[in-house]
Amino acid sequence: MPTSLSIGRERTKVHAMNAIGRHNGRQEEEEERERLGLEPRTYGNEDIDLDRTLGNITLYRYPHGKTYKQSWDDIIEKYDNTGRKIRDDACGMVATSVNFGGLLKEASHDEKVRVLTGAYEVLNELYPYVLGAYIHTDETEYHLHFDFVPIVATEGKCKGLPRLCANDVFGGKWQMHEFQEHMLKAMQERFPEYDFQRLTEEERVANGRSLKELKAVTKMKKEAETMKAEAEEALVEAGETVKETAMTLSQTLAGRTVELDKRERNLNDREKGLQDREAKVERRESSARSFEETNLRDAQALKDRADALDLRESEFEQEKKTWKTRTDAYRDTLDKRDEAQKVKEAELNKRGQELDNRAQTLSDLENRLKMDEKAISDGFENLESEKADFEAYMAEMQEQLRNEREELDNARELLETKTEQLTELKGSLFTKAKYMNDTARATEDRITGLISMGQVREAQREADAFEAWNDAEIEQIFDDLEEASDFAL
Repeated sequence: MPTSLSIGRERTKVHAMNAIGRHNGRQEEEEERERLGLEPRTYGNEDIDLDRTLGNITLYRYPHGKTYKQSWDDIIEKYDNTGRKIRDDACGMVATSVNFGGLLKEASHDEKVRVLTGAYEVLNELYPYVLGAYIHTDETEYHLHFDFVPIVATEGKCKGLPRLCANDVFGGKWQMHEFQEHMLKAMQERFPEYDFQRLTEEERVANGRSLKELKAVTKMKKEAETMKAEAEEALVEAGETVKETAMTLSQTLAGRTVELDKRERNLNDREKGLQDREAKVERRESSARSFEETNLRDAQALKDRADALDLRESEFEQEKKTWKTRTDAYRDTLDKRDEAQKVKEAELNKRGQELDNRAQTLSDLENRLKMDEKAISDGFENLESEKADFEAYMAEMQEQLRNEREELDNARELLETKTEQLTELKGSLFTKAKYMNDTARATEDRITGLISMGQVREAQREADAFEAWNDAEIEQIFDDLEEASDFAL
């Protein structure tokens, strides 16, 4: 069984590139959502198996971390030497898809990936200004997406300097034919075991239909696509309304707490989901235009769209009804989301008021702390004043002690001049005087230490106790001296 090669190329406007980039590289977003513990995103394409999305393969990304539009800006600035301003509705990217039929469908996962990687390498040789290349394994059949910027320097309509020119990439029928021949030959040389062959005329007529019949079917499809486009336009307008609402909420809630910022991120996630849906709509619209153009220009491309052309007229009518139903349901969903956002906003306003109340409570506490700090400061000032008074008192006490020591010394001298009968009393008085001297010095040291530690009141009590004791001792000494004088006489 030979292997057939199916290649589709679609013009993509500048404003639609990011959406296609997110769709084709969806495994990158799903990896991030898995890392954050979030549920997988829901896609409108029912053929996507989310359990296999993480198995999609990124062959090239220019560069990782940038959007398609940001990467496109880099390439245009570097390689488009015309200096012109390119409009958002201009064709800025060519989205290429590669599918295989025949023998390769029965091959293993590794073999399919190997052959699709080879197709990517062939395309990259022809079109080096690549934005992204991905192998999708999560749909009905394995296939390749190859998105590139059509920078050319040819002899066609855009003759001259290197510049963005999709027309010279697509060209006419014969240029398309040359491109297909080149791809076929390259795949035959790289993978001879799969017997890549061009389809016969009979095989190109899908399911036995004549070219005339196919054109009639295409006409019916065009009518269906027109109605679908109208529905999609309504969806886009509704999506824009949601995006504007999200931006307004984001600006209004700026500067609030972390919880408010978290809600803003949630709104952005919802917006991104809407953009993914817009991408799907834009991609289907672009696919339909390319499908029609290919059918009219090249009979060879009829096989590339054989499965799509094999639809019955009744299926087209059903698709019209389906799109109308989806549009109505989507509008109802948007209305419900708008109401939910209003409820969320009310909750956030309530939470903001609670935060304001908390801030007021903290402000009151801060004022009380300031008052307490002032009271402590005043207390320290009073303490310093008491310390100065006590030091003056201690100086007076020290002077009094010196006077008393002089009196004791005089008494000691007097006693020394008395008779031998007073010797015992003299020794006793001398010992007591020395004890009082030592006690006075020790007391002075304790009082000084207490003052240095801020224990002024304790120092005062120590001084008062010493004064009372000292007075009693001196009085006793004078009584003894008086008794000794009487004895001596």
